[in-house]
Amino acid sequence: MDTERIIIIGGGPVGIEAALYGRFLGYDVTVLEKGAVGEHVLSWSHVKMLSPFGMNSSTLGRSALLAQSSDLQLPGEDELIDGTRWLQEYVIPLAGSDLLSKSIRTESVVKSVGRTWLSKGHLPSDDRDSCEFRVLAETPDGEEVFNSEYVIDASGVLSQPRHLGAGGVPAIGEKTATVLYGVPNSQMCEQMSNARILVVGNGHSAATTIHQLLSLKQRSPQTQISWVVRQNTQEPIKVIDNDPLSYRHTISTSANGAVRDEEVDLHSHCSVDKISGAGPYNVALLQWDDDNDTTLEIEVDFIINNSGYTPDFSILAETQIHLCYATEGPIKLAAQLLGNTSEDCTQIDSGGAATLLNPEPDLFVLGSKSFGRNSNFLFSTGLKQIRDVFTIIGDRNDLDLYETIEPT
Repeated sequence: MDTERIIIIGGGPVGIEAALYGRFLGYDVTVLEKGAVGEHVLSWSHVKMLSPFGMNSSTLGRSALLAQSSDLQLPGEDELIDGTRWLQEYVIPLAGSDLLSKSIRTESVVKSVGRTWLSKGHLPSDDRDSCEFRVLAETPDGEEVFNSEYVIDASGVLSQPRHLGAGGVPAIGEKTATVLYGVPNSQMCEQMSNARILVVGNGHSAATTIHQLLSLKQRSPQTQISWVVRQNTQEPIKVIDNDPLSYRHTISTSANGAVRDEEVDLHSHCSVDKISGAGPYNVALLQWDDDNDTTLEIEVDFIINNSGYTPDFSILAETQIHLCYATEGPIKLAAQLLGNTSEDCTQIDSGGAATLLNPEPDLFVLGSKSFGRNSNFLFSTGLKQIRDVFTIIGDRNDLDLYETIEPT
């Protein structure tokens, strides 16, 4: 029998780890990455990760790297590293290892995924799983078609940030304003020295941004920080009791403390309604009230959007994938995640292999994209997904390379 083929969309950390797992098992794996390996990580590479290296690497990955170079010094399992070190010391070397180097096609943008002889409208009874996938990609050599028995979409969500406005609708003037996304690096922070800065969002990215800007404010005391959150709260970041991730606790308490100490001007229960000007900007905030909504206007020099991301499933439009109407993630996993009540993402149960199944046979969505709008994804969860998806592909419930292979 010919070797079964797997197309992996996305050459980020999860895509690379999935490719390694597949190659180790003898599958014919091709990774299609629209840019460079780990390109999404580059956008936040200056940020210190909230979880330690042991949660952001696998036993299989570490073993593969040590097999390449026995004297390699990897970060310690309990060490907190930034995205730059993660890329340079783990992800990129893994992509360049003997098992993977010939399997990765960079600068290859996937345009569409479908079946060779069956359209989206064909019923499941039409033996969809016996018809190979047809993946169209724009490569440096032009358009190419890749055929495979399995497709894994691990393309992430960072290419599609959410909007600033109420209800997720763009604010008036948002599309023409210069909006910064993510956590600013040191160079960007220095450009904002003694400026008026607006931060929007209430997740850990926003908390990290506030933490960064507080350091700037210490050096440049005239810096003014305004923080807009949609929740009706005076503590924007949920602090987890006995947080197992100590740095996450530090970031959360730092951001909340800055509000209490009035180092940051908090606008809670608000959304950005309108942005006027070309910098500085006049920003109209819509504040929700039980009786009457009110509008507050502030003037700022910089706007930072930390309100999260949404997945883009347009490349899977010709497949029979079933998405949740609320989170936009694959429905089975979305239902499992909606049932979780813990505020701690380390405690979330993603439900195992069954939640990765779609109406489209042999198509799997892994990584942050599988969580849709839910921002609680951890790389360690991605590793569990990789393990689970290969129990399905290999039809072996007990298959777990992460348990059977240890770094030498």
